[in-house]
Amino acid sequence: MEYKIVKGAPVKRHIGIVTFTDAESGGTAVSYTMESEPSLPVPSTMLEFGLRNLINQFINGARKAVR
Repeated sequence: MEYKIVKGAPVKRHIGIVTFTDAESGGTAVSYTMESEPSLPVPSTMLEFGLRNLINQFINGARKAVR
């Protein structure tokens, strides 16, 4: 699945790719890749920390929803 944010977020450009594959131990493996350019000057380490935290919240919510 590929998506692009076009408005409504504080970014100039954002493209994400989410890939789902069968995990060897059963279940689903999720790979999430994104390219993002913030519209405000944010240090890359802070941006990465914030995005990782947000993505982990989404993944944990999805896990709970399928149980």
